[in-house]
Amino acid sequence: MQPGTADLVKSFHDMRQQFRMLKTGPHKKVKTGLMLTGVNADVKVKNETQYFRMMEISRDIVENDPVVGSGLRRLVANVVGSGFSPDPDTGDGEVDLVLKEKWAEYAEQPEIQGAYSFVDLERINLMGILRDGDGIGITVVDDDGVGRLEMFEGHQLRDPSKYTKPDGHSVFCGVEVDKHRRRVAYHLAPGVDATRGSKSVRVSAVRDDGIPLCIHSVLPSRLTQTRGLPIVQPISDFIDYHDSIQMAQLVKQQAASCFMLLRSKAMGSPVFGGTPANTTKEKFSDGFERSTSELYPGKEITGEPGETISGFSPNVPNQEYFNHVSMILQIIAVNLDLPVQLLLLDPTKTNFSGWRGALDQAKYRWTEIQSSLISAFHSKVWAWKANEWMQTEPYLARAAGRLQNYSKATWNPPTWPYIEPMKDAQADAFIVQHRLNSPRRIYMARGMDYDVVLPEIISDNTDAIIQAKIAARNINAGYDDGSPVDWREVLSVPVPQTINQSWSRSELMGGGNGQFDD
Repeated sequence: MQPGTADLVKSFHDMRQQFRMLKTGPHKKVKTGLMLTGVNADVKVKNETQYFRMMEISRDIVENDPVVGSGLRRLVANVVGSGFSPDPDTGDGEVDLVLKEKWAEYAEQPEIQGAYSFVDLERINLMGILRDGDGIGITVVDDDGVGRLEMFEGHQLRDPSKYTKPDGHSVFCGVEVDKHRRRVAYHLAPGVDATRGSKSVRVSAVRDDGIPLCIHSVLPSRLTQTRGLPIVQPISDFIDYHDSIQMAQLVKQQAASCFMLLRSKAMGSPVFGGTPANTTKEKFSDGFERSTSELYPGKEITGEPGETISGFSPNVPNQEYFNHVSMILQIIAVNLDLPVQLLLLDPTKTNFSGWRGALDQAKYRWTEIQSSLISAFHSKVWAWKANEWMQTEPYLARAAGRLQNYSKATWNPPTWPYIEPMKDAQADAFIVQHRLNSPRRIYMARGMDYDVVLPEIISDNTDAIIQAKIAARNINAGYDDGSPVDWREVLSVPVPQTINQSWSRSELMGGGNGQFDD
């Protein structure tokens, strides 16, 4: 038996025995660690230490894995895009415009650090939700009396060390809920260096008037889930497998790229050269020792007397490698809500219909994430800022007193261009022409603000007409030849193209009976 073979056989028997113990039948594994009585989602996490361990594992994967980190950034880019835009709907157009102007000013510097725009916060907040499980911001007032957001990362929400909870209240990983599971307070450890044992500060979830003090962004999947889970949690093992396979393949490729000269000697032949350089000793559990030396290109290996050494030429990489890696990447992509072609930025493995269908299905999930973000983050920020502007702006204060829907606003999330833009534009024109939807809603579906785009169109047309009339007047003043130039000739506005439809010959020629008009 070769050295180390005994350990190999023992390991194989141990692994087979463990596999058999995990089976209730020939083809079914045992699910261990499950509570058969049914428990809420928080019990599955068990404690704060386990929760933060999952968070740090996820952060390590996102920061160091060459695939998952780029995939998450691509998901954030597709969901957030160029940012969400609010559309106030107070019932008064002038008030709506004032609120939009106030928001545009605030969105340039929405947080207390003064380093990020609101679009940056949207991206950072969503990345925190996906990577850590959730994110939180508190509403504060800066030195100038302007309300700003102070953002915290997931690890800064911590259980208090000494805290007497009111009756019926419970605290899970820094979130305090009442008997109805309403979030009433958050326990935050201030400072970016918050670690285990850091003292936390209790902050109420809302003010006395109902305006949010803490804005907790989370995408829960169960009603009894207080905090979110990292998106990579279900596939952390698969990510490790993919990383290990890639590392092993790189080592294998390095070995296969080495050009070596293998030599063997007969028993009794003299040995020259002494002990090879870079030699180390390897000891097995049965006491056997052997010397191993470093492998490098151009290395000569001299066999021991009486030993025959044969070389190898592995197929690197083999077909099984590609199939297995493809399967793992597909599992990772599905969990990240990305088509595998989008994860790899490689559509060569599918056709146009497959690419379009995969994107269409992914957009359903992206739209769902956008809706959850609006509910958890955007709408609460708007309610807070609209209330602040009402208190600081006399005009808005009077408007709030007479308008029932002063704080009402619709958030327009970014959308995604169709793969065939011409067909998409034709479809929009057909919908508007046949009154299947309003232009306002068509603009909203495209991520544009109708109240902004329409005035811009009118303004651009007005400027063009004025310039054309001035030019036509100057031409006619300089050339009085009895053939004046009309401003429409100068502007030369293209005639809008109609939608391709099937028409009868008589309709095209203007006759109802199929005859040509003279």
